[in-house]
Amino acid sequence: MTDYALTLFDIAVRGLRGVSLALLPGEIAGVVGPAGAGKTTLLQVAAGCMRPTRGEAWVWGCRVTDANARKLIGYAGDQAAFPRSLRVREVLLYYARLHAAADLERTPHGLVREALELAGLGAARNLLVGTLGHADLQRLALAQALLGGRRVLVLDEFFTNLDAIARRDLRGRIARLAAEGVAVLIAARDPAALDEHTVQELLAWLGANRALWNGVPTSFTVNLSIATLEDERFLTKVGAALNTHGIAAETLGFEIAESLCGQQRAKVERFFAQCEKLGVWIAIDDFSFDSQMLPLLRSKALRMLKLDARLTAAALRDKLSQAMVVASVQAAKVLGIHCSAKKADSHASLQYLAAIGLDYAQGTAPTRTVPLEAIATIVDSRSGGNPIPENNE
Repeated sequence: MTDYALTLFDIAVRGLRGVSLALLPGEIAGVVGPAGAGKTTLLQVAAGCMRPTRGEAWVWGCRVTDANARKLIGYAGDQAAFPRSLRVREVLLYYARLHAAADLERTPHGLVREALELAGLGAARNLLVGTLGHADLQRLALAQALLGGRRVLVLDEFFTNLDAIARRDLRGRIARLAAEGVAVLIAARDPAALDEHTVQELLAWLGANRALWNGVPTSFTVNLSIATLEDERFLTKVGAALNTHGIAAETLGFEIAESLCGQQRAKVERFFAQCEKLGVWIAIDDFSFDSQMLPLLRSKALRMLKLDARLTAAALRDKLSQAMVVASVQAAKVLGIHCSAKKADSHASLQYLAAIGLDYAQGTAPTRTVPLEAIATIVDSRSGGNPIPENNE
C-alpha cells in the first residue's frame, strides 16, 4: 500500500457498501453522484473524519486516523466557513501555527506565504473574509487545506457555484499540484463538470506531451454522461481548448452509450451534428444493433461501434446473438465505420471475431492486463528515449 498515496478498501458506512479505490501520487480521481449518494461520507472517510463500519483507509501506508497520516491530508468543501471579521492572512496564520507546532523547520508565516501563492490569494491576503466572493472563499479553503505541504487533497463539491473563469483557474492550480505529486480526490454532483474537467486535462496533457503520441496516428476518447449531452456550451469549450493547445479535432473522440442515445434521441442527434461540424468523432458504446440506433449510423461524426460485451460473449453459443454481431460488423463495413468488441477474454472468441472481419478487440485474449504503474513506466520510458517493453502474449 505504500506505493499509493490514498487507498480505500471495501469501505462500508451509512449506505455505502464495498467501495474501493486507490490513487497514485499525482493522480486526480472524481466521485460523481446526485445529492444523498454518499459522496461526502466517502470523502470524510478518506480524510480521516469518519470511521467506516467496515473496511480500511490508508494514506502513504498509514491508517488515515493515525497522527502521521493527518499531517499528509488536506480537506476542503464547498461550504467554507471562516470568521468573517478576520483577514485572509490571519485565518491562515491561525491554522499555520497549529501546523508549525509539528513542523519545526518552517515558521507559521512561511507556511502562510507558501499557501497564499499556491492558492492564488496573494493579492487578497489583507482582505476581510466577509468581503470575499465565493471564488476567493474557495481559494482560501484550498490554501487552508494545503498548509504544511499536504500530499493528499480531498475536495468535496469544490467547484459548485463557481463561474467558468474561477473553475478554470482553480482547475489549473489543482492540475499543477497533481503534477508535483499531490493526489487529489474530488466529489462532484454535476457529471458534466467532471466530463469537462477530464477533456480539458486530457487536451492540456496532449499539448504539453506532443512528442509522446504525435509520431503515429493516434486518437483519444472520453466517455460522456447524459448531463454533458444536455450542455449546449460543452462543444464550444472543447473547440476553444483544441485551438488553445493546438490539437487537431480528429484526435479527440467521445463515447456515448447506446442506452443514452435511445433515451435522449433529440439531444444526441444535435450533439452528433455539432461534433460533425467541429471535426471531433463519436463512438457508440455497448452497441446491440437496436433498430432505434440505425438512423444515427448515417452521421459523418460516427467513427466506431463498440459492440455490447454481452452480445459478443453469447455469439459463440447463441445463433441470434451471432446473427446480430455479424450484422453489426457488416453494416459498419458498408458504412465505413470501425467496429470493436469488448471483453474478448478467450482465444476462441478472438478467433471468431477475427473471422467475421471485426476491426478491433479489447480483452485479456489479445493482450494481458497492464497495471497503471506499468503504463506510467512506459510513458516515462518514452519521454526518456528508452525502448517500450514488448508484450510477448
